[in-house]
Amino acid sequence: MRLLWSPPRFLRKPAVIALSLSALVLGVGGAVYNLLPLVTGVSRTKLASIPPDFAFSVTSITVSPDGTRVAYLVPSGEGAHAVVDGSKESPVVDGPFLFSPDNRHYAYRSRVLDRGQAMVRDRVETRYNNLVVGDYGFTRNGTLVYRTELGAPGIVVLDSGDSREERKYEWVGSLVVDPRHDRIGYVARKAGKRILVLDREEITTYDDVGTPVFSADGTIVAFPAAKEGAWFLVTRSGASETTSKPYAAIGAGVGSITFSSHGQRIAYVGKTNDGEEIVVDHEKYGTYDSVSSPTFSPDGSHLAYLATLAGRTALYLDGVSVPLGITPALSSLALSRDGSLLTLAFGAGVSTLSGVVVLDTRTSTKTVFDSAPENDEPAVFSPDGHVMAYRGVTQDRQKYSVTIWPSSKRRRVTYYDFVTKPTFSPDGKFISYVAVSQRTIWRIRERIRIE
Repeated sequence: MRLLWSPPRFLRKPAVIALSLSALVLGVGGAVYNLLPLVTGVSRTKLASIPPDFAFSVTSITVSPDGTRVAYLVPSGEGAHAVVDGSKESPVVDGPFLFSPDNRHYAYRSRVLDRGQAMVRDRVETRYNNLVVGDYGFTRNGTLVYRTELGAPGIVVLDSGDSREERKYEWVGSLVVDPRHDRIGYVARKAGKRILVLDREEITTYDDVGTPVFSADGTIVAFPAAKEGAWFLVTRSGASETTSKPYAAIGAGVGSITFSSHGQRIAYVGKTNDGEEIVVDHEKYGTYDSVSSPTFSPDGSHLAYLATLAGRTALYLDGVSVPLGITPALSSLALSRDGSLLTLAFGAGVSTLSGVVVLDTRTSTKTVFDSAPENDEPAVFSPDGHVMAYRGVTQDRQKYSVTIWPSSKRRRVTYYDFVTKPTFSPDGKFISYVAVSQRTIWRIRERIRIE
């Protein structure tokens, strides 16, 4: 994609030239803009080399939590195959590749031609004829949990490697593993009634239930539940349970039930006869025709969301409309720690604009990046909220990029053959990601300093 603004000319300072050379050593095939002292050091660690007999186009990279193992997908005539620790596997990959939290195990969904799908765990393939394997994930102890769908019975499988437990129901809905990989939850139908299963507890006290959402530490779970014709938002923490006021429906919008990162605050959308309410900690923020994408700042002190009223869609921050100047048909939203910076990602095809907009809520200043975020991923902010980064992809999908943008409005864009989503270190001084360049997979770590 073309940049919506004209980039400045390269600066000819020695420090800039030196960093440009380091980027060229990495095999960057694109451009680096405005280097200045923003990125003061780049280190790289070689993770793997892609053999010459493999297709060059890498479509996905997964690194184990401890960084010692790497897997990537390479295309073939029949689909994509996983290369794990340098060894290519025969099953055709048909779902995300996962490493277990303890780094010892891996799993992915595979396609069995004309006979359904299978689940692969550490090279062992379990086939389910005429069934579709749905959601899957690992628990902390390395147990693989997955479900089958679009068939009867619905099965939830807990595969520890040494043994396999199957729980059979009339139907199974979305399977959720909490962020700390300690708990699982799902909706199932049993004896003609929809029930909620949390770990091994079956909650049958409601007429109907919706998909559960866990807090970041897994100690709190929220879910929609119906009783006597009304819907409620139920939150459970240990043995205590809190129920909202009744609504016609819960969770009508995108990502409509969300916890703050520390898990102490919750926002959700409740539908009434007057429209949709955005509710924070069980207190109404406002009523609109529709509400979507409620998003907390990292410290939980601010909330942003999209809402439509009288046919006009607007962005709201802490209940107050924020001037945007463009139609916000966005695919993701992110918020800095102090609420002063918002990033709105516009995926291709959902708006006349495709790319990322950074909005300074204090001055209403907008900065536009014409590089669509990969897979509608939201941008990430450093812990102090001063630096934003995101993974983008060019329109022809031939180059991926990492865009780094600080509040000082200097930015750095680096292109690779493939790149994973960037992450910041807890102190905000480093940004890391995995990139493919010239048939080599690297872990990139850049030191950041704002001047």
